[in-house]
Amino acid sequence: MTKEIRMYYTCPIEAMYMAKNFGVVFKHHNKVLNNRYDMAELLELAEAKIAGIQNSFKIYIAPESEHIFEPILGDRDEGGYIYDDFNGWIRRDTYGGDADYATDCEITIRDDKHFFMPEREEINND
Repeated sequence: MTKEIRMYYTCPIEAMYMAKNFGVVFKHHNKVLNNRYDMAELLELAEAKIAGIQNSFKIYIAPESEHIFEPILGDRDEGGYIYDDFNGWIRRDTYGGDADYATDCEITIRDDKHFFMPEREEINND
């Protein structure tokens, strides 16, 4: 039995933002959402959520976009760590002290734009 990790958003506004700013492609109801016309479907979901009509849904990230959520040079997290290809996640002391390293950081800023990390779920492939 193998386990697969699927990434998703429950907020259509975050999903639309990530599509616009970082090129994330989604799958919703087995349909790939990858252009501005498809984003209208996400807008409808956002309106339904805001109106309280639909509170629970998952907008899955298409496999071809999963690489976007791997850290790249210059990514930042909320704890002050910056991703460096050589050192991984590192926080340097501004006063010349020792550097602090981490392994469990999540990207919150990329290219000076907010970056929303998706939620994750494990599924069994039998």
